[in-house]
This record gives sequence, C-alpha cells and structure tokens, in this order.
Amino acid sequence: MHDADDPGVVLREAFDRACDEIGARIDGRAAILDELLTRLAEPHRRYHDAHHVAACVTMAHAHAAHARHAHDVTLALLFHDAIYDPRAHDNEARSAELAERALGALDASDETRARVRHLVMATAGHDARFDRDAELVLDCDLAILGADPETFSRFEAQIREEYAFVPDDAYRVGRARVLASFAVRTSIYAVPAIAREREARARVNLRDAIARLAP
Repeated sequence: MHDADDPGVVLREAFDRACDEIGARIDGRAAILDELLTRLAEPHRRYHDAHHVAACVTMAHAHAAHARHAHDVTLALLFHDAIYDPRAHDNEARSAELAERALGALDASDETRARVRHLVMATAGHDARFDRDAELVLDCDLAILGADPETFSRFEAQIREEYAFVPDDAYRVGRARVLASFAVRTSIYAVPAIAREREARARVNLRDAIARLAP
C-alpha cells in the first residue's frame, strides 16, 4: 500500500507496473525513474511537478477500462511533462524523445515506443483525434480544469508563478486565450465517466477564470 501523499512512490509503482506489462527489462528502471523525479522536482515547477503527474497516472488507472493500451497511457503520462520550460515551445517533442530513448534503453518494442511518443505528442495540441488512449491521456492531463474551486484557484496561481517572467497585461491576454480554447469546445472531456464528473465544473471554472483575467 503506497503513501498517497508521496508522489514518488506513486510514480515508481506505476512505472514498474507498466514496465512489467510491456515486458521491459528490470535493469535500468531505477535510474530512469530517478532522472524523471529529478526533472519533476526542478525549482521553476509550481504545478507541472510530481504531484501533477501522480494525479494523472492515478486517474488513468481508475479509468483504465477506457484505454486500448492502458500501460502505454501510464507511460505517456509519466513522461508527458518530463521536459518543462515555460519559455520553450518544444517541451512535448523533447519529452516524447526522452520517453522513447528511455523505453528503448529498457528494450521496449518499437510499437510501444511509437505509441508512447504519439500519446506524449498529443498533449501539445490536446487533440485526441478519436484515439481512446489519447482521450484518456488528455482527460487526465486536463482533469484539474474540473477540480473544486479552491483547487482550481490554486492551480491558476501556480501557473502564474511558472510564468512569472511574463508581464501582467501580456499574461492576462495569453492565459485568457488558452482557457477560452478549452471553454469553446463542445466537450472538454472525452472519457464518459470523467466528463460526468468534471465537465460542468470545468465550464464554471473556466468562465470565472476568464472573467477574472479581463482588463
């Protein structure tokens, strides 16, 4: 039984379980996880850290029945924010490359490596394109939008901290544009169970946040 308050334990258990399911070699796993956890602990991260990733993989496990390749969903979520630089525009591509290299070092199949790379890249545009695995990855990544108001407010504050280098006026415009891109969607969540739980709350959160960002 893992400590729910320790994201490192959650991530190690999820990684080992997924690696077992794809038949990955055991030697080398610990070093890969250590590197990933080190990255997720970088000081500039306020939201995109181990807690976020642990929440994602925990939700994915709860909704694994939606996925065609649940182990690949887990692996993609573990690595989707491995590279995170708020000033960069290629975080997803670099994270996908890191995941592919790491899985290659564990002798994962070409098919698994390609699927995980595809799923990590799906987080760049948050477009699942009717791919059940991508739907679950993206819904888990965006679950925070449908959190309770206090948690969502804390999330917005953490994102602002990550973009502290952006002047207020520019941040307000840019952040409102990002949030509006989700608010205008017909559906924010694709997994039925997640949509039932979070869609309505997400729309209220987005509406209120966009209003607060207005000049």
